[in-house]
Amino acid sequence: KVTGATNYRYQLMKGATTVYTKTVAAGVCGASTCASTPPNVLGPFAYKWRIQAMVGGVWRANSAYTAFTISPATIAPKGTIADTTPTYKWAKIAGATQYRYQLVKSGVTVYTKTVPASVCGATTCANTPINVLGAFTYSWRVQAMVGGVWGVNSAYTSFTIPAPVAVTPGFWSGSGLEFYVLSAGPVVDDFAIYIYVNGCGNYKITRTTSVPIVNKSFSFTGSFYANGTFPSATTAQGALGLSSFYIPGCGYVSGGPFSWTATWKHSALPIIVIDEGDTSTFTVSPELDTPFNAFTVEPE
Repeated sequence: KVTGATNYRYQLMKGATTVYTKTVAAGVCGASTCASTPPNVLGPFAYKWRIQAMVGGVWRANSAYTAFTISPATIAPKGTIADTTPTYKWAKIAGATQYRYQLVKSGVTVYTKTVPASVCGATTCANTPINVLGAFTYSWRVQAMVGGVWGVNSAYTSFTIPAPVAVTPGFWSGSGLEFYVLSAGPVVDDFAIYIYVNGCGNYKITRTTSVPIVNKSFSFTGSFYANGTFPSATTAQGALGLSSFYIPGCGYVSGGPFSWTATWKHSALPIIVIDEGDTSTFTVSPELDTPFNAFTVEPE
């Protein structure tokens, strides 16, 4: 606020072009500051503005210019993420018809994507490219097109995709199951479950065929089926079950799917036994170790 001022006039510039000039009465001022909000919607560009006061009917000199920039605000991704095909999200700019975002790795452009304003909702925009990113630290920025002109880029936002944590080889177990992880591959080997079948007894069912771990996940199908993921180097979780699995002397057994969890116990690996006459995928033996106990025998 300027003492004795009766009016103020502020001017907004974009480059050398005047965007608008506004004159307001001193009634916009409080005890020490003044404020005015014009209805004009500004595009994502670089601006500068200055102001002058009228005192005693005379306009005083303009203030120095103050610069500011309007650009789309980046929202995500940022920080450390696990998604290798991240969704880029930014704030919507009024009047924008297109957006262009750029991903940079160590100063080199990884990709630049141009998308229509239809990727936006009421206040934000989002787009997910199909490009798979490796473990690294990246930076990205976005700009908007308004009135056929590309505006100023946002500041760069950084995010990091950490290197995946390897699954720890060795013996793993949980309630009612156990298995081994072999570093070669890597693979899940000798995946076994302990079950109780009403009217038949206790059994340990082991899948002797190894299963590859891909992207920290594995699965196998059939009459004995299971899937699992490794959220960390020493924890695993998934689901398993039997579907008309034949147990000699008992019958066709079914149950599940049941959720399971397991943790790494120690680094011991299974003893390899070569039996040229054994071509079976499963072994069944009478065992008991906190079994899954919701299995039923189907009529033969």
